[in-house]
Amino acid sequence: MGERNKGLWHELKRRHVVSTAAGYAAVAFVLLQLGEILFPAFGLNDAAMRALVAVVIAAFPVIMALAWVFDVRQGALHRTPDADLEAAGAAGAPGRAPSVLVVGGVLVAAAVLGFAGMYTVLQVRAPTAPPQGASIAVLPFADMSVAGDQGYLGDGLAEEILNILAGVDGLRVAARTSSFAFRESTRDVREIGGELGVTTLLEGSVRREGQQVRVTAQLIDTETGFHLWSANFDRSLDDLFAVQDEIAGAIVTELLGRLDLPASAMVRHQPPREAVDAYWKGRAEWGRRGAAGIPAAITLFNEAVRLDSLYAEAYAGLADSYALLPQVALGTDPAESLERAEGYAQTAIALNDDLAEPYASLGLVRAFRGNRAGALEALGMAIQRNESYAPAYHWRANVLAELGQLEPALADAERASSLDPLSVPIAADHGYLLLWAGDVERAAAEFERSVRMDFGYAKGQFGQALVALARNEPVSVHMAITQWSAIAGLPLGMAQELAGAMLTFRATGIPGSPPPGLRALVEGHQLSAATAASLAALVGDTEESLHFLRQAVEDRSWVDLYLGVNTIYDPLRGNPGFQAVLDQVTQD
Repeated sequence: MGERNKGLWHELKRRHVVSTAAGYAAVAFVLLQLGEILFPAFGLNDAAMRALVAVVIAAFPVIMALAWVFDVRQGALHRTPDADLEAAGAAGAPGRAPSVLVVGGVLVAAAVLGFAGMYTVLQVRAPTAPPQGASIAVLPFADMSVAGDQGYLGDGLAEEILNILAGVDGLRVAARTSSFAFRESTRDVREIGGELGVTTLLEGSVRREGQQVRVTAQLIDTETGFHLWSANFDRSLDDLFAVQDEIAGAIVTELLGRLDLPASAMVRHQPPREAVDAYWKGRAEWGRRGAAGIPAAITLFNEAVRLDSLYAEAYAGLADSYALLPQVALGTDPAESLERAEGYAQTAIALNDDLAEPYASLGLVRAFRGNRAGALEALGMAIQRNESYAPAYHWRANVLAELGQLEPALADAERASSLDPLSVPIAADHGYLLLWAGDVERAAAEFERSVRMDFGYAKGQFGQALVALARNEPVSVHMAITQWSAIAGLPLGMAQELAGAMLTFRATGIPGSPPPGLRALVEGHQLSAATAASLAALVGDTEESLHFLRQAVEDRSWVDLYLGVNTIYDPLRGNPGFQAVLDQVTQD
């Protein structure tokens, strides 16, 4: 038996099977390491990595079989002669097999096709929890006008219907951010419904000719794909409010068996058409966020207010915009911007107490000012008025986290994610809360999801760096910090220096120093003081971190730090300077 095993081992070596196996293992290891590093950079998820592993495993017996049968000599493949023929010198001159390049090309093509096939098979989404009760997503109405310049009209009509439905008890409504992500999508309605977690979809179109508008709407069952209801409406522009109510009423009757629209939908102020146009265009800009979108939205909301001084929704839009302006446009005077946001929110509330948006904006203003109790009260009132308003849950989760109440914060973050599953900021902030709670794997999934939806979202990229640091993956830390720094505008050399110092401090506990150029970036409004404080804490420089924290209190950027639960600052918690900052930002 021993001689037989010895003979088999000798034969495997003679046919170069052993050396081929060793070489294959080395190549496979390199491929898997490259996949782990590069796949996230190209937005590929865990399914891609599983597909690569499956192809590597599946290819192993094929390679071993080829190694047993063939040998490589003089740039071509030859059949390996049997041992007894070789020993007898009777190997002869076997026919020349195909070129190595030809066979290699075939194998590479097969591997690529195999990877693509396996990736498709293994591309498994996290199962969406089955919707509870009646639920709906309102997609933006397609612009069918000849000039193709009425997209804002379809968006506004869909948003108005969404707002009416959101006030109906017993009906869960997907957030605008998520539902509008499927604008002009050709995907099957059942797939869209599954991703949004709703049982029905409302879609339609708008065609405008002069002052006349034709609106088409259809309600679709996302499980079967069948139409539950459809209708056409030919109206003048001034009658669009009535169309909104008719469509909303038909949907509620179809889904709940009763006509139960909120009173605010049945009796409300009707602004002139020009003001509504400006407002809807403003909401389109506000939805884009950013340093360009928010100022453009402010201009349009101001135009709507100029045309109708009683337009509550337009004042709410101004409140939303000024509340967020300091966060998207560094260098904005936060005190002045928040003062204006609060004034506009109070005006909107006075004109229409049923709106959720101004209460949410008021809560955000109070949170930025450190009035946590007042913020929670206002955000709670926003949720009372619209239980489907995802930003209110999102912002309340952040407030609760700042107070150190991680469990209820996570509950609100989960709720916001379920209402608005395609919101990049909600996904990323949920990831941070999970990370501070110690759930690194779920945090990694949320950061990956946010980056997959928007590769240029800096907070998602920074979250991936923190996950890699928690996992002690040096290469991934360097990759993630490099990607984040490119988005944030940091020099490449500074990014590598930061990554190295972060890894050193984590491994040894020996404090380092952030790059000296960090202060210049903060002073030039290229980087927030809050972000600089986090970077300084991650490299172990307590004094520099406290310097930036005090500055973050002044520019209000500390709101994104979750100081009450953020584990980055655990080494500083015994420091009196840190405690003073914490007391300052959590006082009522």
